[in-house]
Amino acid sequence: MFFSTSLEVGGINRLIKLDESENAITYVCPYEDLYDEIHQAHLKVGHGGVKITEKELKKIFSNISHRQISLFISFCCFCSEKNTKYGSKRVVVKPLISTEFMNRGQLDLMDFQTMPDGPFKWIMDYQDHHNKLSWLCALASKFAAEVARNLIDFLKHLKHIMFYRI
Repeated sequence: MFFSTSLEVGGINRLIKLDESENAITYVCPYEDLYDEIHQAHLKVGHGGVKITEKELKKIFSNISHRQISLFISFCCFCSEKNTKYGSKRVVVKPLISTEFMNRGQLDLMDFQTMPDGPFKWIMDYQDHHNKLSWLCALASKFAAEVARNLIDFLKHLKHIMFYRI
């Protein structure tokens, strides 16, 4: 059986709910204080989930519902960033580690068809992963034969550079 009465706590009249079976006193939270009370409890439990925040609030208040708490937590910026169940799962990217020059590289073709320089409408960019050196070459098209021919030409010149390396 429940009883409600008014009690002055800290100079403020508060409505309390008495539970005879548990000999417990819980406050009835006024509607205008609802946000502040949920916010304080949510911070007190360290941005815990709905159940943890609800458990903390049920110790003090009798009229704050599970739905109100879950609505508050759904708008908490910190929790929405932390919670990956509802957010997008981020891909963990492992960096490519290269121990030597020309051990690993990346080849990109850049489209310059809107700004051609004579017959050249593409730029081939080869970047070494070890020291981030780039080699650029203008291409008239992106056909595999032309890309391969320019890449072989680059590797021929590279052989001479690596031969003279100290």
